[in-house]
Amino acid sequence: MYIYVYILLCIQASGVKLTKSITFGARVEYETPPINVANIQIHDGDRLRYHWELSHHDDKICYDQISRIPARADNPHWMLDDHKITRRVYSLKTADRIQTAFDPLTASLFIVSDSVVNIVNLPDSTSRTITVKGGYREMTMSNNLVYRPSTGELVSFDLNRGTIATFDFPTATWSNPESHSELEAVHANHSWALQGDSVYYSFGGYGFFRFSNDMYRLDLNSNTMEQIQLRPRPAPRNGAASAVVGDRLYIFGGKGNETGRQELPTRYYYDLYEYDLATMQGRKVWEMDTVSNIFLNASTMYYDEETRSFLVATTQFGRSVARIYLDRPAYSTVVKPLHLDMGYRDCVYDFFYAPESRTYYLLVDRLLTDKTHDLNVYAVEGPLALDNNTGQHFDTLAGSRTWIWWIIGGLALLGAAGGAALALRRRRNRQTETCREDNILHGSAMQYSRDVHPGTGSPEPIDSETPGPDAATDTQQPNPTDNSACPADATTEPEEADTPDTDIYEEEALSELTTKANIPSYYDRSRMAISLLGNFNVTDREGKNITTAFSSRTKKLLLLLLLVNKKNKNGVPMHLIDETIWGDKDEVSARNNRNVYMRRLRLLLEKVGDITITFDNGYFKLDTGNVFVDYYEVIGRMQQLDEPGADEETIERTLELLLYGPLLPNTVYEWLDQYKGDYSHRCLVCLTKLLADKAGNDEESDTAYRIAQTIMRHDTLSEEALRVQCRILHRRHMTGLAKALYNNFCKEYHQVMGDDFATTFQSLID
Repeated sequence: MYIYVYILLCIQASGVKLTKSITFGARVEYETPPINVANIQIHDGDRLRYHWELSHHDDKICYDQISRIPARADNPHWMLDDHKITRRVYSLKTADRIQTAFDPLTASLFIVSDSVVNIVNLPDSTSRTITVKGGYREMTMSNNLVYRPSTGELVSFDLNRGTIATFDFPTATWSNPESHSELEAVHANHSWALQGDSVYYSFGGYGFFRFSNDMYRLDLNSNTMEQIQLRPRPAPRNGAASAVVGDRLYIFGGKGNETGRQELPTRYYYDLYEYDLATMQGRKVWEMDTVSNIFLNASTMYYDEETRSFLVATTQFGRSVARIYLDRPAYSTVVKPLHLDMGYRDCVYDFFYAPESRTYYLLVDRLLTDKTHDLNVYAVEGPLALDNNTGQHFDTLAGSRTWIWWIIGGLALLGAAGGAALALRRRRNRQTETCREDNILHGSAMQYSRDVHPGTGSPEPIDSETPGPDAATDTQQPNPTDNSACPADATTEPEEADTPDTDIYEEEALSELTTKANIPSYYDRSRMAISLLGNFNVTDREGKNITTAFSSRTKKLLLLLLLVNKKNKNGVPMHLIDETIWGDKDEVSARNNRNVYMRRLRLLLEKVGDITITFDNGYFKLDTGNVFVDYYEVIGRMQQLDEPGADEETIERTLELLLYGPLLPNTVYEWLDQYKGDYSHRCLVCLTKLLADKAGNDEESDTAYRIAQTIMRHDTLSEEALRVQCRILHRRHMTGLAKALYNNFCKEYHQVMGDDFATTFQSLID
């Protein structure tokens, strides 16, 4: 490995220019041996003028530490990156049902199926295959197979039955003569910690709809397995990581709940427990309440004595490695994330360490929807750094003249920000209602998109998610032409230069116009309510917002029940639920998942009110009872408006509901499109008819303005709604606001249609 560095020194004195060059490393012109280069320093006498550390860098550029002078490296190999960026060293795609195990002494990976044992040497990616001549594994799911270097045996075990089978390489046979039928692993996704060469500790896991907090000790010297008691016992969970350090056992993180019942809401744990291996008595060392992005862990973690920390492979940012500290509740990501695609039905995630080469390996085995395996192994060199940053960041600009330009740029930005603030203030004053956002869980990254149980490979586990709306499908997109949308932010374009300034009297008049003066509010969504208009929102009997208690799938199940029940009086066919939500699973797995999530949904709805779900002759029926559902109410009100002789109160009630916004605008499911389209069409037909009636009788009425405003909530490019709003504002001497509304409409029109809006402002108000 080398870095080729070329430094050009230009010295000019007494009119004579002297140019010198210094070369490090390899050159094309000469047979110069490559060398490692770091800490290049140039002195002027006793004064240090330049210092290039050549560690952190920005692509090919490294800046000196004194004057920020750049040095460029052509085709460099940055040694720092080897300790922070993974490289893929092996990949495999197969339809066989495989398990994996690792030999830390030789850095060999064992990929085991019913018929073969494939041995891969990870440092050079070479492999050899052994055909199995007899016997069976105890379990065919991952996390139930280990390699014992001292005896050269593969060990397969079943924690539920307490049985063990070994693979003898000379005879290529398993010691178990019978094949066991496997329905589901009782302790899938459990953690593993190795003591010495022969004793393994397994904690937690998941199976049969329950999270576990059991601890097992597997002694390969005696081929025995026993369950042991921890004091105190961590909450039931899966996805934890564990390690043995001396005579202590450490357990970190996971996901579960206090009861272990999967149908109840789950949470992520970021806590560290310590136990004495002799007594199994211990304590909780610390706990982090929250992290920036949720994650689970591979089953094994490794202790770094120098920093008194553990290295843990996490699911954060599509798989990465984090460092958690023994003495304090803190963690940092130390390896650049893989950002892997999360499109799979199950995933095995393991973390290995080869001490001789000081190399860490991340194994990601994804079970795809067609039940084939996509296995990849990534390597990163140790020792791992304290963070994953490879770029250069300076705390100060002292010693560089660029500070002048930073100040000038800052002053310019302040001036621009001041002008933008004035425009934003005018826009905010035109707000008619506060924007309510969905409670979106950001960063997750790394939430599992489907049946994600790292380190298991268990057959069709029940989907397990963290409560909260699905960040991948819920997005906020405020409507720029809507007077009741979110306040403009720093990215909102300022009003056109020729827009007349509005004054306080115009703003007060508009506020009076848009706040429905003297018109009562008919509906209360603050308690015992399920809101589908505008944003998905649920409040319980006590008025508490419990929207975040609904995971992606419980939310999807509730929406399917609500929408289909309104359309089909018989209810929702059972097969429709399975096909819509669990269409990628077989019949047994779909039924298991449906049963679990239906129980979970019923428990949540009990908190909301007297809303019930019943099953009758293949159909699920939902009775909302005393719970207010705005979608149900608005459908009924629009049906009343279709009848002749609708009174003013019915109109006002309908407008209040329609002004909440479109149906689930920030929730994206393919099957929702039909319901959204039907609802939008129905709303626009109803509102257009109302507007024609009101504008014909009294075009300048408050009701006509609010009808036009509501149309804009459902059709941002309605020219008739724009005409009515601009004309009413102009005739009430609020021309500045009318022009601002027109300009915003023109921008939206151009953005969507790709052409300029042909109608002039003057023709609208005439």
